[in-house]
Amino acid sequence: MKQFPRRWFFRTAVALAFAIGIAGSAHAESQPGTGAGYYGSATYDSLQGSVVGPYASWTECNDALQNAIDNAVYNFGWTVISIDGCGYNPGLTHGINYEIHLLVAAESPKESAEIGKLLLAEVERVRNQYRIDNYEAALRAIAKASGGK
Repeated sequence: MKQFPRRWFFRTAVALAFAIGIAGSAHAESQPGTGAGYYGSATYDSLQGSVVGPYASWTECNDALQNAIDNAVYNFGWTVISIDGCGYNPGLTHGINYEIHLLVAAESPKESAEIGKLLLAEVERVRNQYRIDNYEAALRAIAKASGGK
C-alpha cells in the first residue's frame, strides 16, 4: 500500500481549509433580503402600531420612527403609549433586539408625540455621549472577521 507524502497531505489540508474559509466568508456579510438592520416601533391607544426598518444606521431608523409617530399622531389622532427604540437585528433567524422600551404617559395625542420625541432625543444624546455607533460598528467588524453576522 502506497503512503502519501506528509507534505502533500499538509498542502492539501491547507488548500481545503482555505477553500472552505472563502466559501464561508462569502456568506458572512449580510445579504439582501435577510432582514438585517435597525428596527424600531411604537404602540398607540388605538391598539395599532408602527414598525420601521430595516435601516443601515440607528440614525436613519430613529428618523423613520419619529416620522411614523408624527404620522400616527397628527394624521390619525392616536396617542403614543409606548416606544421600542431602534435596535439592531442581524437578520434571518434572530429576533429584533430593541434597544429600549419606553412608556409614554400623556393626556393628548400631541403631548404624546412631544414626550416621545423628547425621550428619543434623550436616547440619541446618550448614544452620542458614549459613542454607541462606534461600539456597534466595532462589534460587527469582530463578528464579520470571525465569520459570524
